[in-house]
Amino acid sequence: MSTLKADTIQSTGGGAATLTKQSAAKAWVSFANTSGTPASLKSINLASITDSGVGHYGLNLTNAFTDNEYCVTFSASSENGFGGVACVDLPNTTASKTQMYTIYNNANTIADYDRNNAKAHGDLA
Repeated sequence: MSTLKADTIQSTGGGAATLTKQSAAKAWVSFANTSGTPASLKSINLASITDSGVGHYGLNLTNAFTDNEYCVTFSASSENGFGGVACVDLPNTTASKTQMYTIYNNANTIADYDRNNAKAHGDLA
């Protein structure tokens, strides 16, 4: 059996290699919404964030999944220590865009949070 050792793997064009069938997250983002406008802090495979209303965001992917049957995990928190439940909006999720709502636990209402995170696992197209 052969062993492959490498510090960096690049695409033939010199950029990051695209993972297609591995279980690593194919997209993720950490974004802030302290000013009422969501702003990406760090991300992979994210083209843009759409502010669809209070606590409702669209995450537009650079590279689409093969279909809308991929797994997305969200989290939301505030600087004051409160955390929220983040839920996927399935009817409006496609292979190239996932939608999320952030819900405040105590009041069970949709609210904006200071810090939001999302990651997606699945097969890229």
